[in-house]
Amino acid sequence: MPRVSEQISCENPKVSVKMITYNHEPFIAQAIESVLMQETDFPVELIIGEDYSPDGTREIVKRYAAKYPNVIRALLPERNLGIRANSAGVSKACRGQYIAFLEGDDYWTSPHKIKKQVDFLDTHLNYSASAHQTKQLLEDGTPGKIFGQFDKLDVGVVDTIAPLSPWHTTSFVCRREFFYLPDWISSIISVDMAIFTIVASRGPVRVFPEVMSVYRKHVGGITSDAKVIANFHQNRIELMEHLDDHLKYEYHDRFQEVIHSHRAAIRAAKSRWFYQLASQAKKKLRSLLK
Repeated sequence: MPRVSEQISCENPKVSVKMITYNHEPFIAQAIESVLMQETDFPVELIIGEDYSPDGTREIVKRYAAKYPNVIRALLPERNLGIRANSAGVSKACRGQYIAFLEGDDYWTSPHKIKKQVDFLDTHLNYSASAHQTKQLLEDGTPGKIFGQFDKLDVGVVDTIAPLSPWHTTSFVCRREFFYLPDWISSIISVDMAIFTIVASRGPVRVFPEVMSVYRKHVGGITSDAKVIANFHQNRIELMEHLDDHLKYEYHDRFQEVIHSHRAAIRAAKSRWFYQLASQAKKKLRSLLK
């Protein structure tokens, strides 16, 4: 079966690969190559939004776009747009029946990934999307956890209403007709989680129990800064409230469960912060009394 790199046209793509990139010079070539190695019997387009990186990312993208004009369309703004505007521009440029997602510092590992997911959706019209497991790769090269592990193959919208993302973005392929970005999305950090729930509300998602992508995660651990933690959970609360309204409160009880868990996390973070402040004050007092 031919590779995507060998296709002679992408005038009528069946799949649009949505890729955003910024300051990914060490990684972007591997991400692009993982798309080009896909073996399919249908046309694929790769839409790359290169967000005016100050490193060498843009030059690499331009070089690949020139070499593979029948696959790659590069969007090259003359100023930095920011992640949300860049992502929105790439989304609007997608023309395929399906949209696959891949960021410039991640990559796919199986040459059969796209065909496997698309073939399933072609023959199971009631499904909205498909996903699979993803391996985490830490900055020092050591493997991390596996995302997308379920004890069932078919996942419903309720499963996506959770404190954490159900799978990684690199694994997701959805029907473009179900891909929708509401106006409130610009105020949300976890856009991918919003997309998962909105798409899954249109039908079940098949999650293949195999690793077919890798995403890189910086080493450093979870922050202990109470304000940062509280802001993270507050943003997730706002996401859940927006989605609850978007889905007309059909899953209100489930959304409330998740919101309560985030509020509990905020209280715990603040409690640790006050304890740390008290400990620091005691140490300072002891030093003054010496």
